[in-house]
Amino acid sequence: MTRPVEGPDFISSCWTDIDARGYLVAAVEGGGDGCDWAYTVGLHLTAGHPELVLVGLDAAMAGGVLDTLGQRVVDGLELHVDDPVRMGPMALGLRWVDLPWRTDGDWFSLGRAVLGSKGLEWPPTLQVVWPDPSGEFPERPGDPRWTFRQPLLAER
Repeated sequence: MTRPVEGPDFISSCWTDIDARGYLVAAVEGGGDGCDWAYTVGLHLTAGHPELVLVGLDAAMAGGVLDTLGQRVVDGLELHVDDPVRMGPMALGLRWVDLPWRTDGDWFSLGRAVLGSKGLEWPPTLQVVWPDPSGEFPERPGDPRWTFRQPLLAER
């Protein structure tokens, strides 16, 4: 369901979702100038787990993947950078998101607003990465093969 992002009633409804499910997923359309992405809000509070972000898939698909992973985390799954996670036949990788990406720009603006309403800052975050048809994952930020379809939110 799409809701307008505005005012205290919207922020309150986000907290209602987090309280009910343990997290919410924000799916963002990048428009003509950028790629779509989605991210979780609340996993660090309810499950002691880093938040998740997925960049470069259609917003609805990225949101669906994170909704599935978010529920698994709430149910007790711990995701780690060195361990691939399987979703059906696909293996997904995990990369840490660097601090500047977490604190600046639009990447987590709704999440920062929701958490900020209770004096909280945006927490550590893992980027869920998907492979290309040959099974390769993006490995370094700025790689021209990945920059426009799945940029890594890291500086290293």
